[in-house]
Amino acid sequence: MLFKQLALNVAFLRGAASGPSGLANRTNRDPMTRNASSILPFPFALAAFIALVAFVASVAFAASVAFVALIIVASFALIVTLAALAAAPAVAMTLAERRAKVKRLLRVLIDLLL
Repeated sequence: MLFKQLALNVAFLRGAASGPSGLANRTNRDPMTRNASSILPFPFALAAFIALVAFVASVAFAASVAFVALIIVASFALIVTLAALAAAPAVAMTLAERRAKVKRLLRVLIDLLL
């Protein structure tokens, strides 16, 4: 039984592959090479849409991270600026006191030398 089935299959394939009404001619009745116009645009449009959504999502995430970083950096810059403004009068008074001390010491030295 097995050999009979195998022989029928071989005979069918030989006849299908070589005959004018064979398998090769049946499958290739209208041979056509695929060109760009025969390819459906939907998969490409879907892929482009998914790529666009992914790009927009990544840009939005990067923008939100940059915005948060800007807020943090701006707050630290504000703190440093306020600290510098608060320390400026103390620095000015310290410099004025040192200048006054140096003036007094120079006067005493000049008086001792003269």
